[in-house]
Amino acid sequence: MKRLIATLTLLALMLVPSMAQAAVGDYTTVHWDTAGSGNTAPYGITWDGTYFWVTDGGNDEVYKYNAAGTYQSISWDTHGSGNDDARSITWDGTYFWIVDSGDDEVYQYNSAGTYTTVHWDTNGSGNTDPIGITWDGTYFWVTDNANDEVYQYNSAGTYTTVHWDTNGSGNTFPVSITWDGTYFWVLDYSAKKVFKYNATGTYQSFNFSYGSLNPFSLVWDGGYFWITDYGDDEVYKYEAPSGTWPPWGEEPVVSASAPFRRQRIIFIR
Repeated sequence: MKRLIATLTLLALMLVPSMAQAAVGDYTTVHWDTAGSGNTAPYGITWDGTYFWVTDGGNDEVYKYNAAGTYQSISWDTHGSGNDDARSITWDGTYFWIVDSGDDEVYQYNSAGTYTTVHWDTNGSGNTDPIGITWDGTYFWVTDNANDEVYQYNSAGTYTTVHWDTNGSGNTFPVSITWDGTYFWVLDYSAKKVFKYNATGTYQSFNFSYGSLNPFSLVWDGGYFWITDYGDDEVYKYEAPSGTWPPWGEEPVVSASAPFRRQRIIFIR
């Protein structure tokens, strides 16, 4: 009888699906294509709470995709604003900001993609190869691939004199950065890893590897990381810390009839 019970117990355990918790950085097997929309060099990516926006480094366009990665038949140009080397993109709740690595500038566009004529320089701060950019609700943070640094700028684009190093953590090719409300995550193109830093830029002794061969940019959407691969024109989804989006608080949204505030979205698994 004891042997029968033990056998039945073992069979039951074998039939129960694994309840193991997914780890940060695990590939979810979800990915979607950008080439079909005409975006054959997906570089930068950002999330506005409803849609993904992906820059095309080949034709200087920004393409709009829904949460499932379906192209929304909307794109807009950056070339006309003088942004000829559009790389990373971020959203601050009102405007898009796109890094031009060719002239070391960051350009501002409204929610419809119209250039506002606002732009600011990174070269003067010592950031001579700007690529990645993120917004934390108060400051912009821009990676410098030439000297492995991350520079802080205020909302007007003025350098605050704050910067921190990624090289010491082993991150020698920082091309993208995202903020999850508590930590920065910086993508290293060369090492094929994403490194974790606290709010002051201290490495948290954690990184994860990913499978894409030509990664360029990542963004946190409140529950997952999304990484662009300009080699196969795909966007890949990875496990990430759950949190609230946007990570800087409630997002102001103004309608034609009346202003209101979009509530924060809480991701719970």
